[in-house]
Amino acid sequence: MMPSATGTCAGTRGRLRLARRSSVAAVVDGVWWPRCRELGEELPLIVPVLGTRLRSLARVQYSSLDWRPAGPELHLCGAITDLDGSRDNPHGYISFIGPDSTVVFGLVAPEVPASTAEQQMTSLLLLRRRLD
Repeated sequence: MMPSATGTCAGTRGRLRLARRSSVAAVVDGVWWPRCRELGEELPLIVPVLGTRLRSLARVQYSSLDWRPAGPELHLCGAITDLDGSRDNPHGYISFIGPDSTVVFGLVAPEVPASTAEQQMTSLLLLRRRLD
């Protein structure tokens, strides 16, 4: 049976900032400060927001250093989404992959105090890709 996300983490709303669409050189498309390290509980909170940037979601790639172990797939928004957690995926980032685009969010650890989280979120949004 496919696991289904229930959104039972304490304080069930995710905390997110999106980069401006015009920010072509940005390293991330947004920054996410989840409330816990349970990916299956947090994803249902963030996936609806992705609709503004991603037509549909097929896979989520994340570092296993950032999240507690999750199964290989999760039922989200009426569809099965593959979860790809590995130590080889970049720590501090999570990628949402659709059929024709990818959205990358920087992560702020759930344990970080609010004042520090605000600073980290702002810093991540201001990072720019090196354009050579």
